[in-house]
Amino acid sequence: MKRQRNAKQNESGSSLLVSLMVIAGLSLLGLGFVAISETESAISVNERNYTQTLQVAEAGARTVAEWFNAPEFTLATGLMPANDNDLKQTRTNASYTGVYKPDTAMELLCDIPFSQDSDRFYGVDAASADIVITRANADGAAFLDQFNSRILTDAAQGGRIVEIRIYGPPVVGGTFTTTGGLKFWNRNVGVRYGLATIAVTAEKTRDGLLTGTDNSPVIARRTVRIVVAELPLPGAEGPLQSHSGTGTTGNFRVHWGKAISNNDMAVKRLHTSLPWIDSWERIPFQEGYMTYDTTRPKYLYELINKGFEDPWFEVRARAASTPPPGSPATSGTNQLWLYTSMNDVENAVGTSGYSGHFQFQNEDNRPLNKRNVLFSRPVYEIWKQIAMAGAGQQGIYYLRYVSGSGYTSLWRDTRGITKQYNEWVNVAAGGGEGFFFFDTTDGSNPQLPNGATNTTVLTPTVDLPSSAGNPFKMRGFFYMNMQAWGSSGLQTPPGYYGMPGEPFQDIGVHVADTVTGQLKCTIVANPTPVPCATNPGSTPKLENFTNREWNFQDLNNNGVFDYKMGTNAAVVTPSGSDSPAFPVGDLWLPIPYSDACGIAGVGTSCSEPHEPYLNLIYPADYAFGAGSTPNPVVAKWEDPTSQTRRPKKQNAAGVRVTCTSASPVADCTSNTYDKIGPLVILGGSAGDGPVVEGIIYNEGNYDASGNATYFGAVLVQGTVGGTGTPTVFFDESLSRGDWANKFKNLPRTIMTTIETDQ
Repeated sequence: MKRQRNAKQNESGSSLLVSLMVIAGLSLLGLGFVAISETESAISVNERNYTQTLQVAEAGARTVAEWFNAPEFTLATGLMPANDNDLKQTRTNASYTGVYKPDTAMELLCDIPFSQDSDRFYGVDAASADIVITRANADGAAFLDQFNSRILTDAAQGGRIVEIRIYGPPVVGGTFTTTGGLKFWNRNVGVRYGLATIAVTAEKTRDGLLTGTDNSPVIARRTVRIVVAELPLPGAEGPLQSHSGTGTTGNFRVHWGKAISNNDMAVKRLHTSLPWIDSWERIPFQEGYMTYDTTRPKYLYELINKGFEDPWFEVRARAASTPPPGSPATSGTNQLWLYTSMNDVENAVGTSGYSGHFQFQNEDNRPLNKRNVLFSRPVYEIWKQIAMAGAGQQGIYYLRYVSGSGYTSLWRDTRGITKQYNEWVNVAAGGGEGFFFFDTTDGSNPQLPNGATNTTVLTPTVDLPSSAGNPFKMRGFFYMNMQAWGSSGLQTPPGYYGMPGEPFQDIGVHVADTVTGQLKCTIVANPTPVPCATNPGSTPKLENFTNREWNFQDLNNNGVFDYKMGTNAAVVTPSGSDSPAFPVGDLWLPIPYSDACGIAGVGTSCSEPHEPYLNLIYPADYAFGAGSTPNPVVAKWEDPTSQTRRPKKQNAAGVRVTCTSASPVADCTSNTYDKIGPLVILGGSAGDGPVVEGIIYNEGNYDASGNATYFGAVLVQGTVGGTGTPTVFFDESLSRGDWANKFKNLPRTIMTTIETDQ
């Protein structure tokens, strides 16, 4: 009996031990699960902090990118700081020393222009940023507080922007200058892949408080970098450009620029323009203005007091160019009308006045009177990627073809919104303004490797009759992949539009020494510039030649061209027999700069060194006179006390400024060089207005079936044909690069790279 009881007692102890072991195991397992859950919770919190901070940094970077597109708007809404040199670092490279956009009173940060010395971003990296906005100074801290309050609802919980830096874009093959540990790209060395790099840093702290003011540690910090580039608007060279040929049976008219064809060309209306010596050289009016070649006659005097229908008009074809009926060519093969001597009447109809008309321009060969002309085809893949990358951004529309033809054809954007063609583009009826990309039927590239077009994927023809809606107006850049595009019967309210600026000779500025005021020359034996006066036979030192811009040397650093007008002290007899003599005191011209005048005399005794320009007296109100004939533009300078001045600006109500003798040159034309011409109505009556303002490009054909007016450029990969009477006036702002001032909803820049892994 005792042995049995002892056995039972031993079994009870084993059960207790097993129970304790099970309990201990379960406890350890529970503790493990608790530890795992705490780790997962910590990971979740860290992931949330990481994601929130990254999103804050990206939102800030995208907002800063908008500084380049809408500087006035972002400044007014507090999203961009005022121009403050305390927010900048001084840049020093091989050609420039100074801060970015130094004129704080007149310039906005990130505003156009983008490419001049002081307007470029040169910093190589974030440490060398041109613009640095941090909490290190009061101005930066105040703006960051304002910036965060504008874009974030709860900076304490979600994080805040603590740093904004803007510096140069990536430069392939570039070199840089290092100064004080900062590195800045050298200008014009290497290839700049963009306009600027934006680096925005966001932080989140444990208690949501600012770092540096308390002991709240940073729990997340992220930097987002964005590279922005200028929107590469096609560089139109003139009002009409065609790849496959231009031939109309109607009365197609082009004005104020160059008509180009990669094939045959037939322009039905020609206009007298500045004469051309050959396909390479327009009449060299620098001779007489500033004489560099004493063996040449003074051509300038042959132009004074002559009126031209269209001083800027040219026709250039790679194949044959057919003259209009009744105006047969009377000269050689490649230049249809010649300006043979100074005895020719420079503005004569049908002869020297038409000397800017060329054919067979398929190579560069001056002895054969050939200068290669080529229509640059906008690349489908590039523009499609730009449209798709920016789709949804204000002013960018990527549209897929849905169905139908004509103006009622249906198109769908990336948001799924479907509208008719006319509803998308007619700003007079609520349509958009900006960059439109109308894709092919199946989204495939119609541009074949051999340069031809796969017309089978082009969408049906779009014609715009009066039933498409009147008034009707399109504004922006329209890239279309249609069998044909055309308009007829459309009307738009009248308005004022800018004529081209004055012609100039892009031969460079003969510069003066900024200390001594002496004109500089070069000699073979010494590469260092020497005074011209003491070195007979030396060569004038020229700067900024062939850069396609009119230039002057700002000797007194006041930011404007200072000039002085004077008259002839003796009778001037032009070399050509067609031009009468100028009596004493009758010929007004700018007085050129000289050593005797010096820097102190510019504006009072002489003009600053500058490239020769031809002053024009523009028409008062209308581009056309009776019978749709252009009102003449007269070449001459005038008495400064009674010069003709035409308005360049208008107010929001469309009323032009009133020009007086005291009006600034930015508002009205004058004896000085006018980069922008005056505002006129495009036609001969107050009812005329353009139905398109901007650039039309079609991969297919253009059908000239109506009498619409366009202001901008028409680019056609196919043929230009039809029986209509359309008129195209070239908008010179498209070639000057200041189109962004006109199309406020057209983005100035696009984001090419976004890095979110920093």
